[in-house]
Amino acid sequence: MVIHFYTRIFLKILFLFFISSRLFADDSTDVNDDESINFSYGIENDFVSQYIWRGVSYNEGNISQPSFWIEYSGFTFYTWASITVNDKNGNSKNNEVDFAAQYSHQFEDLNIEPSIAYYIYPNQIDAPPTAEANLKLAYPVFGFEIYSNVCLDILEYSGSLSGDFGFKKSIFENDYMNIALDLNTGWANKKFCEIYIDMNDDMETFHFFSCSLAMDYYLSENIYIKPHIEYYYIFSPLLKSISGNNLTNLGLAVGVEF
Repeated sequence: MVIHFYTRIFLKILFLFFISSRLFADDSTDVNDDESINFSYGIENDFVSQYIWRGVSYNEGNISQPSFWIEYSGFTFYTWASITVNDKNGNSKNNEVDFAAQYSHQFEDLNIEPSIAYYIYPNQIDAPPTAEANLKLAYPVFGFEIYSNVCLDILEYSGSLSGDFGFKKSIFENDYMNIALDLNTGWANKKFCEIYIDMNDDMETFHFFSCSLAMDYYLSENIYIKPHIEYYYIFSPLLKSISGNNLTNLGLAVGVEF
């Protein structure tokens, strides 16, 4: 019953988000009325060695992270899951399913992406469903993409705030391959730390620095593979006691998009 109550709240928020974003798009003066509406969809499965979320390592072992998305006229609706096949630390029940809606709007060179996500944690009694509102801003500077995310919990852990700031650059690109480098640092407020890291005392605002390298390689027009590696250096002493001084994740994603 509680989950159904949360679901109704989420659907109401999603409806308001959809309407407000649609009105914002209709008022835009830089959209050509004759421009065709783009529709695309795809499915992907990412096989990773760790599930690392905002500097916290949840699982290490054999993990499958499938996703499915639909894009329509600036909107993206997607679902994503993390399924632990085999965990080195015995946390095989740490599974997750996400549902999200995102709207992307280009204002000159600035890309604005508001989104809302609903999280479910199957088989985890002590992890109730929750939802977050997110705002991403991205701007190109000297061949780099500078971006920032701000995430606010709006359901179970209201007031929990976190985000990141980073630089992304394509270091090699041709017709069938793209290699991108991403440098990123993450931060969180005290409420987030109390919930997800079990922290009661003050600690550093910035929790980690990460560096990732990913290669998109298209086997055909629609089928691609993406080998990737991420490295996290942990700043926070308490977070180090949970995740260690550093974390490394290796992964291989396989996807089809249309």
